[in-house]
Order: sequence, then C-alpha cells, then structure tokens
Amino acid sequence: MDTPNQFRERRIAYGLLILRLTLGLFLVQWSLEKLIVPDAAIRIARGFYGLALPAGAPMFLGIAELAVSLALCLGLYRQISYGIAFVIHTVTVIVSWRQLLDPYGLWKVGGHLWIAMLPVWGGFACLYLLRIWDEFSVDAWRSASDRNRLT
Repeated sequence: MDTPNQFRERRIAYGLLILRLTLGLFLVQWSLEKLIVPDAAIRIARGFYGLALPAGAPMFLGIAELAVSLALCLGLYRQISYGIAFVIHTVTVIVSWRQLLDPYGLWKVGGHLWIAMLPVWGGFACLYLLRIWDEFSVDAWRSASDRNRLT
C-alpha cells in the first residue's frame, strides 16, 4: 500500500506524463507541417518572424523540431529537450503579441484562438520546472537503472 507521499508523487508523475505527451504531440504537429507543407513554413517565417527562409530551411527546421518533439514525448534528455521546447514556444508567443492583444479580432489581427498559446506556454513552463518529478520518462528509468546497478 502506498503512503500518502507515494500516492501524491505518483499522481504528479501521471500528470506530468499527460502534460509531456500532449505538449510533445502539439510540437510534432508543427514539425510535420514544416516537412509536409514547407511553403507554409516559409510564409509563417516571413509573416511572423520577418525572416526570408531559403527553400531547404523548412526541411531542416522540421527535422530538428521533430527530434526535440520526440525527445520531449519520451522524456529523453529532459533538461535540454524540455528547455528547447519551452524556448521554441516562447519565441512563438513573443512574435504573436499583436494577435494576443486582439483576442476578438477587433483590429483584424487576432482572434480568440490565439489566446490558447498562453496556457500551452504555461504547460511548457510547468513541465520544465517540474521535470525532476517526471518519473515516467526515459531519463527517470535510466537513472533508476543506474542506481540499481550500483547497489
């Protein structure tokens, strides 16, 4: 039988697993878009980031982002993958400030769906800050295995 602390820790771990998988799938979707519809990535880079991407850039960015997304889904290299995913989304939030300030589309820049990026940003922040309690991750299993080998 679990103690109250073990029960609490298990619930935290399940919550972080759900958060990690859903945020990872969120990033996978954007990664795949860069690979499947590279023209969209070029338009987005120009419109939101003010960058003119060369034709091959979406493929490179899509593969790099997919690697981060999969590491995030697996809980692999948590500090690095969770941190990079958080930074990726933070940059997106920053460059979308106009849309966030117009949630009802009154100035024809935004819409209420843009506000959804803020709780997603909060999810990335929480996942990064709570990463050491993400027990259902490859990293946690590797460290448990290392500890067992040493005993």
